[in-house]
Amino acid sequence: MEGIFIRTKSNFLFLCGSLFVGAYVFLIMADLGTANDLLSFLITGLLCDLVAIPSVLLNRGAYFHIEENTISARYHWSRRLNCTLNEVAFVFPQTNTLSILLKDGTRHVIMGIQNSWALSSAIRRQNVALETESPDVIRQQLTLTRSIRKKEICWLIFSTVLMFANIFIAVILINGKEMHDFSDLDWILFTVMALIELLTVISAFYLAYRAGKRLIGIEHLAHRLRSAIIASCPMPVRHIKYVYTDEFFSTRYIVCGFPDNDQVYYYVQMFSKDFDLLTIQISEVFDNMDELMIAESSVLIDITSFFPFV
Repeated sequence: MEGIFIRTKSNFLFLCGSLFVGAYVFLIMADLGTANDLLSFLITGLLCDLVAIPSVLLNRGAYFHIEENTISARYHWSRRLNCTLNEVAFVFPQTNTLSILLKDGTRHVIMGIQNSWALSSAIRRQNVALETESPDVIRQQLTLTRSIRKKEICWLIFSTVLMFANIFIAVILINGKEMHDFSDLDWILFTVMALIELLTVISAFYLAYRAGKRLIGIEHLAHRLRSAIIASCPMPVRHIKYVYTDEFFSTRYIVCGFPDNDQVYYYVQMFSKDFDLLTIQISEVFDNMDELMIAESSVLIDITSFFPFV
């Protein structure tokens, strides 16, 4: 299976940045303003170009291949991934982003990939294994990690508010003067507030990075917890024939039979928001498995082999 990367054919942002820089140079050469008066043109243009150029070069020459039991990929600025499916601990798809966590703790976050959900499905379906850790242990880890991320997000919100507050305070301290009217004291105040703003922006980006990086850990723990509960939660009846789940471990299908004939029926169990596995449906009785046809579903995965009593 191949990954489909989004290719940037043109970049309007880079054109805008070039126009702002060009306008700055032209106005200076035409003596239509001083460097301080026109500094905003230069800064805006350079910022646009600094954002645009990396986005154009981000995935130039990138590829993502899933072949038999291996994954090989080149992405971003020549980053590479070469591993077997058995080395993958968890894969987490988002819109145009695929995050892969290896068993050694290495994370690969691949942005700009269009079919991230299809790739995730292909990896998960070839790498199915039920969790052996106790659900209570995983639940404690999940609760702790969620609590830490919640605090980081609170600090991120505070830092974001502080960024705008710093600008407001700086304007008050210099009485709203234009830069060409600054006194020596105004320049000192402006420089101090600019440094504080820079530190605030860096802190906000760092907190956003930490909170974003912790998300895959939370999703992995939630995935493991659902898997552990599916593996350990007692079956509602006897005479189990097959057990199925989906690639997200969000559902457990239990196909049951009778000791004296081929008739079958099934239970559908799904998770509540508190990770309780609840029975939401009990089917009618079918004459045989062929009539049931649940084994032919392209969504469900057969996990019967993980239950020795079946």
